[in-house]
Amino acid sequence: MMRRYNKIAGALLALTCGSVLTSCHHKELVYPDASRSRLEVVFDWSNAPDASPAAMAFYLYDRQGASPVRFIFQNKTGGQIHVPSGDYFAMCLNADLTDWAVIEREESMGDYKVSTLDAEHLTAMGISTRGIPRAPESENERIASTPGMLWSATRTDVSLPVAYEIQKIVLYPEEKVCHYTVDVFVSEDVDEFKDGVDATLSGMAEGFKTGVEHASEEKVTHPFHLLPDDDADCLRSEFLTFGEPPAGSTHYVSLYMIDKEGKGRNFNVDVTEQVHNAPDPKHVHIVIRGINLPDPKTVQPGMGGLKPDVDAWESVNINLKM
Repeated sequence: MMRRYNKIAGALLALTCGSVLTSCHHKELVYPDASRSRLEVVFDWSNAPDASPAAMAFYLYDRQGASPVRFIFQNKTGGQIHVPSGDYFAMCLNADLTDWAVIEREESMGDYKVSTLDAEHLTAMGISTRGIPRAPESENERIASTPGMLWSATRTDVSLPVAYEIQKIVLYPEEKVCHYTVDVFVSEDVDEFKDGVDATLSGMAEGFKTGVEHASEEKVTHPFHLLPDDDADCLRSEFLTFGEPPAGSTHYVSLYMIDKEGKGRNFNVDVTEQVHNAPDPKHVHIVIRGINLPDPKTVQPGMGGLKPDVDAWESVNINLKM
């Protein structure tokens, strides 16, 4: 009986081992995730060494038109992801722009646009932007907030075949916004303008199309706030824009004040040539001289309930001598 039992046990053991070996061999041939690729995404900041985004968004757009795949990295360096195998266009941009950015047409890389919200009020006077006079040729422009920092990059040659090895893609984000500085030299002591002066800049690009890497065609007017700069002895403001629209535009800096009788005063200064002829379109410096502003002592922050409409403003157009 013992010999018979040993023969049966041996047969069962051989059958079990055969089953285990067959199972292991099967797993080596067929991966459950064989239609997906392991991809290492690297953001190389050689073109923007001072960039400091808190997070990065990475998009893969299928060349066949399928919905894009999006990943968010909670760092600026990248990481490893799993994606369906295929041929793609790739795009990245910083993902820490939710406090200022409006994302439009995310489903299409060619139409993807970053823009900003409406600007509802001027900073110093607190009055609604709906009631202020507009600069020449800007009557139909939306008054939009200035943007924050934007870095992005694209790739059009991403091919991810079925493979067990980790594949790698490197993108080189660059800064896509423009830095604008406006200096206004006035005849009065700039220290008297301690609460600042409200202003706008017209004819700017509404947004940036990250997928095709150029400013959008629509035009907006950006409000900004001038403050005294004792070192430069002028009123100064520094802010970001998306630059000029592709077809160019006319640009006016408009200053808004209230005189001692409570009448709105605004001065429209044509700065088109300064914008167009800037040595570096990414860093534009606008200088305005010879403006006589109302007595700043009569300007009250918040307006104290005084909110003149368009008809209550007196406008002056000024052409600067270059």
